[in-house]
Amino acid sequence: MNKKIKKQIKLIGVLIGNEKKLMLCSFVSVIVGFTFMFMVSSLSGTIIKTKQDNTVNKYGKFLMVLPDIDNESEKEIKQKCGDFKYEHFGVVGNVEYANKKITIGTMTEDMGATLAFKLIKGKWVKGSDQIVVEEYLLKLFGKENTQLPFDIKLKKDGRFINYKVTGVISNYSSVISTSYDKELETKVYPSIICGQKNDKDVKNSLVILQKKLDFKKAKSDIENVLFQNISEEVICANEKLHWHGYSDNEDMININIWYPILLGIMLLLEQAVVIRAFVIRNQNTFHLFQVLGMTTKEIKRLFFYIMQIFIWFGVLTGYILSVIIGNTYISNVFGEYGRYYLSSLNNNVLIMMIVFAVISIYSYFILMGTEQHSRLFSNNNFRKHRKYKFRKIDISIIVVQTVCIFFAIASFYFMNTFSCKSENIEYYLCSKSDASAYPLRGYYIGTDGEEYFGFDVLNVFDKYKDKISMSIEAETKQCSILLDKNNVDEYFKNYIKENRLYSLDESDAETKEKNNRLWKQVSVKTEKYKPVSDNVLVTVLREKEFKDFVKKKEIKNPCFENNKSKSCIVILPDYKEIANPSIKENGMIRLGGIRGDEKKVRFYSEKFNVGAVLSGSSEEYNGIEIVMDEKTAIKSRTVLGCNTITIEMKKDAPLFIQKEVDKNVMFTMASIQGGLLDSSENRESDDKLMAAYTSVLSNTILLFCAIIICIYINLSIYIDWEKHRYEYGVLRSFGMSYAQLQRKVFFRYSSSILFACALNMFLGKYAFTNGTLTSRQIIVSVGLTVGITYVCRLISYYRKKDETVSRMLSEGE
Repeated sequence: MNKKIKKQIKLIGVLIGNEKKLMLCSFVSVIVGFTFMFMVSSLSGTIIKTKQDNTVNKYGKFLMVLPDIDNESEKEIKQKCGDFKYEHFGVVGNVEYANKKITIGTMTEDMGATLAFKLIKGKWVKGSDQIVVEEYLLKLFGKENTQLPFDIKLKKDGRFINYKVTGVISNYSSVISTSYDKELETKVYPSIICGQKNDKDVKNSLVILQKKLDFKKAKSDIENVLFQNISEEVICANEKLHWHGYSDNEDMININIWYPILLGIMLLLEQAVVIRAFVIRNQNTFHLFQVLGMTTKEIKRLFFYIMQIFIWFGVLTGYILSVIIGNTYISNVFGEYGRYYLSSLNNNVLIMMIVFAVISIYSYFILMGTEQHSRLFSNNNFRKHRKYKFRKIDISIIVVQTVCIFFAIASFYFMNTFSCKSENIEYYLCSKSDASAYPLRGYYIGTDGEEYFGFDVLNVFDKYKDKISMSIEAETKQCSILLDKNNVDEYFKNYIKENRLYSLDESDAETKEKNNRLWKQVSVKTEKYKPVSDNVLVTVLREKEFKDFVKKKEIKNPCFENNKSKSCIVILPDYKEIANPSIKENGMIRLGGIRGDEKKVRFYSEKFNVGAVLSGSSEEYNGIEIVMDEKTAIKSRTVLGCNTITIEMKKDAPLFIQKEVDKNVMFTMASIQGGLLDSSENRESDDKLMAAYTSVLSNTILLFCAIIICIYINLSIYIDWEKHRYEYGVLRSFGMSYAQLQRKVFFRYSSSILFACALNMFLGKYAFTNGTLTSRQIIVSVGLTVGITYVCRLISYYRKKDETVSRMLSEGE
């Protein structure tokens, strides 16, 4: 090692030794800043990556599926949309078991992974007589506890065929995206995968994928490219790829970008004031170095080396602490979401090192190449100012206070947004029953063919009736209340007027002819009645829930006890008793409508006994509601099945019951392809994850803000005093007391803080708009930063109180 390097190392050691306290403050802030920066950024990265993996595993990585497509149409699509990858799977047809139709298809295991057909046990098919089945089918087959492989007989084209079940795939049907108006003979996605290949009966389905998976771009690819260039009747787009892969993570993605940037800005501001203080405290030392022969450039280079040692040692220490503390904490708190933590940490550290290396190189050339910075190391740099006027505000204080107050408010906002309250677990199962309806002269034609739940699916939940409650919205296919045209009371006249049905414009000759043709098929029966609603809501309650409802509403009608007559409860919004009502207690109500399609229709109607007529608030009930028990609904020809099923499970239910109910919900949902499943248990799990994440985010923000404020305020006070010591001494020599002097300085801080608070009120109004923040939390956020500032001011007040005027003037020269 040459003498010059040894000399520089010794000088660096001397300078650091002289400023132990200042260097310790700088070192602590750098270590804490980089540790938080690395840990939170890496935590964001691992959660985002894990959630995106879960999205692919649950919903697949395809953009679109086009079933039963011919070669000519496929070729045309590939020409128009050449920037995508294309694959295939086949649909063979339907097989039957226990009078239930099940779609069977063929595909490779890799294609299954693309569509999220996760093999949960067993092996993928190899021979033509082998099949893998969805998990819910094991329950249908009665083979839940049977070891694989096993044999099963399925009916196909009127004859039974023996298959060997070699594997079980996850119930993807409960979450897969399907949306189309055309009625299909088979499901888009098969529930049974067989080994059949090159069969003339196999209908090819085209699968469209991105060449490189991009969650953010998935939505625009589907909406702006594929939908604009594809005109097939049946298009099944995977909107959930963008929704769960990007939209759900968008806030976290933005935090992952802005959190290190803001912490980096605060760290740079704090280091700037540390550098300023270091230079002031060592001006005499730098002057001595010059006397002993060192040039200004050598002094600046020496100073630059000192700062670099602390920065890069802070980066290294922050990385080590992030590995030790972060990996241990995240593994314990976030479980599976921490599996990408170390890889994410390494990527973030590499990026941060590159960024700070660029900043360091830029700073070096600025420091060494600008004459203005040479004055920083001059002995009289801070002594030559003699004209001084008290500033009303301090820009640097405004910046630091604004950033810190905003961070503190944001930390409380995150805590409130993702707070997790333990409540009863709810499941909402919605069938695919959103078919369009065709208006026909006061009626709506409800088309058949859409899928809905049968009442038999509810039986599996009977054994949990003490721990769960259920309510059902019935599937009725555009069911209306039909009133006798000669018996429409004032309430229903007003109701029909306010809820007028949409009618089709018949000025077009073709439309008028079609409507006349359809109307002739049903006019003899339909002209007798006045339809009240396009689709009255029919709620079905199971026996226990119905009895509780009757008791709650204090209904005492014996018709609900014998169950011999088809009885129901009618709830009318804002209803008041009138003379000669169209619907009255112990009277009859007729439900019905028109079913069919735009070619052939039929009229249907059914009478129910009215057990009670209740008035409901228009805020609670958007329209007329019919409530009946499950036995009445099963006997009814109007009620076809269940459109939606709502299950509420008590939060104190044993864990094994929770798991069984959750599994049965998935089995039930899997039988309806293209429906919707929502679970408060999944939402609560996500909320717990985000609550833990925001706890880390909020606490690191608050702690780092406190550290930065303490260091920045103390050093800025010191710099201001040293910079204007002589001027302050002159003012005191002309009769200004120390208290008066400090009041003027205090006023400058107070006006700067008030300005920062006003600025935060403006920023907070647009940044936090959902009203989750309380006044108390805002006061605490402001009080935290302002309180620390004034404590630092108070300490400096007493520290300089005994300094004499002569000393201030002598040191100012």
